[in-house]
Amino acid sequence: MCSEIFRFLLGRFAWLALCCLLPCGVHAEEMVVCEKNWYRNASLGCSSCPAYSTSPVNSNSNMDCVCDAGFGKGDYGLCYLIQMEICEPVVSVTCSGTCECIPIVSALHGTISDGPTNYPNSADCQWIFTAGKVVNLQFTMMETEEDRDYLTVEMCTDAGCAVKVQLHRTSGFIDGRSSVYSNNPASYPFLRVGFTSDTIGTRGGFKANWWSSSPTVDFCDCPASTYLHNFACQNCPPKSISAVGSTASTDCVCDANWYRSSSIACSSCPPNSTSPVASTSDMDCVCDKCTSTTGDGQCMRPDVIMSCDSTTL
Repeated sequence: MCSEIFRFLLGRFAWLALCCLLPCGVHAEEMVVCEKNWYRNASLGCSSCPAYSTSPVNSNSNMDCVCDAGFGKGDYGLCYLIQMEICEPVVSVTCSGTCECIPIVSALHGTISDGPTNYPNSADCQWIFTAGKVVNLQFTMMETEEDRDYLTVEMCTDAGCAVKVQLHRTSGFIDGRSSVYSNNPASYPFLRVGFTSDTIGTRGGFKANWWSSSPTVDFCDCPASTYLHNFACQNCPPKSISAVGSTASTDCVCDANWYRSSSIACSSCPPNSTSPVASTSDMDCVCDKCTSTTGDGQCMRPDVIMSCDSTTL
């Protein structure tokens, strides 16, 4: 009877005993210090970070697990292989005139400006963006003489802007960011920004951000043994391979002596049997010579193996 009462009290007031053992102001969860690549879970224990991720010592949740380079965080905090060679549209920028001019051979985004100081009088500057894709431009700062010094944005059919459509022309001052101006790559694959000033008076000038995009995202081929899914290259299941450029999990085929047992897994053939690459059922597993098939699909060698030629077991 006394032992039962003791167990009851221990179960009811164990939390109180734990609290009494802790220093003042210290919570129980603070006493658990997890190792590197582990994190403290809701049960005050330590759980391992997902594959392809790391965390520092004393991490408090799986949010502290950071995916390795080349991996992104997906559902349930798991890390998946990011497609390393996404064929995003690159842009080249040429420029001319008396403003700051920094040509760009190939980039996905950047910034243009008339320069770090006030622009000069009689400025006549231009920036030509070449991509064959959509180029977006947004002014983040503009301070020019109103109705005297102008910024112009045009989309053009060629680098010389022989045929062009004006998207925007402005002067004066903007507070904050402007609208986004974009070309139509199907008909106007070039975007031009022009800036002119008169002979009297200057101001701070302008700055603009630009970036490239595409109406349809272009991807390079995923490497062998991976497939494209959710804009990333996912690894094929263990014991399976796929060709370069695969776009679905069904493109992953099981290795020799393995067969597809579900939509996402390959299972080994029974002992003493083999199967060809890309087998889709255990029926593709063929018993070796000198074995016999049992009712459950297993391949069994007889107790006494005879000469083992083409006519006998």
